[in-house]
Amino acid sequence: MDRFFERGLAVLFLTVTFSSHLSASGPAQLQACGVFGALESAVSPVCPGKLIGGFRTDGNRCPQAFDALQDLEFDDDLHQRWYTRFWTGRCKGFRLLEFCVEDDGGWHDLVDVMSQRVVSHERSRARAELWALGRMIGFEWAKRNHLRKISTDDLRDWYPKFRAESDTWRAIRQLCSSAERNLSS
Repeated sequence: MDRFFERGLAVLFLTVTFSSHLSASGPAQLQACGVFGALESAVSPVCPGKLIGGFRTDGNRCPQAFDALQDLEFDDDLHQRWYTRFWTGRCKGFRLLEFCVEDDGGWHDLVDVMSQRVVSHERSRARAELWALGRMIGFEWAKRNHLRKISTDDLRDWYPKFRAESDTWRAIRQLCSSAERNLSS
């Protein structure tokens, strides 16, 4: 019930704040993969830092909720709508000729699935790492086709491998590496 409630709040928050974070220029505030050390080690449940967009921290300083839009500056309204689509899987606000296709779930659902695969004391850190990873990938993927460095084909290639990996920490490291390679090219 808590997961359903938090996901519902996140979707509601994205919907309510949909147009309030729009900016015509300026870089996005993004954090690198492994913001809490997932690329080095998976043994610590502590989140030694602050996740942009994270709030309501637990005893390990890991965020329990996430605002995917906090401090982001979008190129335009379409960039923000695609970014919201990435997180929710829904095509809210798209016009017919913008060819948005809904799916069963967005990145929020993937966070739920992948974080359940770690031991319970590491779960909040895994969720935070997945939120940071989704923010980085989704923001780039949502850009206009001629500008972005992460494409729909990349997601189609990465997601099945990501979901199939039984070790969430290894899956995060592999997806981070792939995304960072694309972003640095």
